[in-house]
Amino acid sequence: MRGLFLSIWLPAVFVTCTNYSTTPSVQAPPTLVSIENKGNSNFIIKVRAQNPELIFRGYRLHTGITEQESRNPIDVNIGTDCVLAPTAVVQPTEYLFEADPSEAANSAGVVCRFRTTLTPGQFLSIRTLGLAINLQNSTSTLSVSPPSNSLLIP
Repeated sequence: MRGLFLSIWLPAVFVTCTNYSTTPSVQAPPTLVSIENKGNSNFIIKVRAQNPELIFRGYRLHTGITEQESRNPIDVNIGTDCVLAPTAVVQPTEYLFEADPSEAANSAGVVCRFRTTLTPGQFLSIRTLGLAINLQNSTSTLSVSPPSNSLLIP
């Protein structure tokens, strides 16, 4: 009987509900703590992050020759993504990210890997990716957070 109730009640709620926002939720950017050059184009980035929302999807890395350029690229939709599994919930704690162009597996303890080459002397920043769902036309896109702080690549 409970299953019948839910199968009738849930669709009715979604069809008649008109009090929802069409503005995407803003994700919190991570805080970059440090970056370490491990050699062979491999970098370990220590990050503090918190994104427990169901719509959280991962991160996008931006680089630039200045701090300002890395935090405010010409197009925030261009960068190197690290998309995590939808079940990966990021609780408030410190994480290790990796930037490495190779197809090798993540180093021990790394939760997010950017397959890219970083250039020493440039700056990097990271934005959080969130899933933006438009209920009016049943589409979804990735939305990006404001930028993190920026670090100089050693």
